[in-house]
Amino acid sequence: MIKWNQNPKGSDVLDNYIKEKISYLRNANRIVELNKGFSHDKKYVIDDKYLLRLFSIEDKQNRKEEFDCINKLATYSNYVPTGIEFGTLKDIDMAYMILTYLPEIDAEVALKDLTAKEQYSAGFLAGKELKAFQHL
Repeated sequence: MIKWNQNPKGSDVLDNYIKEKISYLRNANRIVELNKGFSHDKKYVIDDKYLLRLFSIEDKQNRKEEFDCINKLATYSNYVPTGIEFGTLKDIDMAYMILTYLPEIDAEVALKDLTAKEQYSAGFLAGKELKAFQHL
C-alpha cells in the first residue's frame, strides 16, 4: 500500500510513486499532511494552494458525485473550494480529488474566541450562504 515518509521538519509527505502519478504533485515545493476533519481520507495541502484527498477506490463513484457537487456549489460561493482534478491510482486501489485550498482558521477553534454577537454574525453569514444553495 501507500508508503508515507517524514521530511526533516517532521511533516508527512507523499512518496515518489504518488508524486509521479498525480500531475499536480510533480512540481510541488511543499506537501504537508492535514490531520483535521471528520473523513477518513488522507489529506495533504500542496504549496498552500491545493488540497489533495486520497481515499479507497471502492468509494470512487460516491466521491465523484461529491466532487461534481462541490464544483456546482463553488459557482455560488467563494467559501466553497473548486474541484481541480479527480482520478484513480489503480495500482494501489486508491482514488483522489484535488480541490483549491481555502486556508483559514478552523471554525471549530475560531468560534470559541468570538463574542456572542460575533458568533451570531458568523451564523447569519453561514445561513445566507446556505440559502444560496437552496435552489440546487
